[in-house]
Amino acid sequence: MPKPRYKTTNWKQYNKALINRGSLTFWIDEEAIRQWKLSKQNKRGRPRQFSDLAITTALMVKRVFSMPLRALQGFIDSVRISVIAIARFGLFRSLDPAVFLSSYFYSK
Repeated sequence: MPKPRYKTTNWKQYNKALINRGSLTFWIDEEAIRQWKLSKQNKRGRPRQFSDLAITTALMVKRVFSMPLRALQGFIDSVRISVIAIARFGLFRSLDPAVFLSSYFYSK
């Protein structure tokens, strides 16, 4: 017996449901965002790009969602790309305040 096919009649509601299915919101303190990138390093060698706080936060996300390291890297890259796209091109009509904080973090 084949699977039943459903005809979508309310596209607005269907599209919203698809968007909400992948929705994930992180509330990050402004102080944490300011400390995310290292400003100066007083050591020799290649300067570090991210602070210990940023690395700890990424590893907590890894632990909560049981991700391997490569999956975590892909997840963080995709979040960064989507936040940049939202901030630069205004893809959505209304934005969450957390997105604005994230765009502040990624613009530096």
